[in-house]
Amino acid sequence: MYRVIVLFVAFFCGSNVAVAASPLFESLYQYAKFSDLAYGSMKKIQAGVESKGYQLNQAKALAGYDIAYFIASDKNTQQQIISVRGSHNMRNAILDMSVQLVAEPHLGIRLHKGFAAAAEAIYIDIKPHLNPQYKINITGHSLGGAVVAILAMHLSVDRYNLGQVVTFAQPKITDLQGTKTYAYLNILRVTSDKDAIPLLPPFSFNNASLSEIYWHLGDEILLYSGEQYTRLNAQQSILRAADLMMQMPDRQNIEAHKMRYYLYSLQAKLRQANYLPYKSMANPFNWIF
Repeated sequence: MYRVIVLFVAFFCGSNVAVAASPLFESLYQYAKFSDLAYGSMKKIQAGVESKGYQLNQAKALAGYDIAYFIASDKNTQQQIISVRGSHNMRNAILDMSVQLVAEPHLGIRLHKGFAAAAEAIYIDIKPHLNPQYKINITGHSLGGAVVAILAMHLSVDRYNLGQVVTFAQPKITDLQGTKTYAYLNILRVTSDKDAIPLLPPFSFNNASLSEIYWHLGDEILLYSGEQYTRLNAQQSILRAADLMMQMPDRQNIEAHKMRYYLYSLQAKLRQANYLPYKSMANPFNWIF
């Protein structure tokens, strides 16, 4: 009810609505720290998870995929956390990994060929460390975000106790049918307004049908500078691609993709967050109002 009131006031007053920082941003900030931790050394990862009450089960880099992951367990809360690191060079990763949509028999949908292969490799490698009795939460940044979204599908199909899935700067992984099949997953995508990577693979007018177009899965928390943010559904995420294409790219677009930028942006919203209703400039109606 409170959220409805906030949206109502924001729409009719035409201004930002300041709200006390919710548990949402506290939670997202913690997931962001876990995602950032995956870029560290083994020593740093172990110290980081232990400081949060977890014990490290495994931390490993997979040869041939330019990604790494760790899994840790908290016996007190009976939870596990999986974090997957993104590529050191996301631009090369996008170009090197095929963007072709291919059938994935275990999941029953079509997926980005490169991301699907990386997710399967991690799933096979991580299985011996999964505890079926624990709730499993997963997170990842960039390429790692795409991988954990697919990893969540594997865990769900095999009936593990899947909890929250939080991705940062995640590119798209599947088509419209894929998003419908796994719409029940608790996936939350965190993006920044200057980051173009979550808009990849791009929409192409050469696509013959909707079945060839990539779609996003899960709601998007879009971070603006300072205390401002908004929340988008999949359709609004598609419109956001058109908004970003209208802007002249600069170095800020590169900086906005880095994990440290996401940590900084989330930290700014911990004490107070301003909800900003989303208006796509791809919609001519918003040019006037």
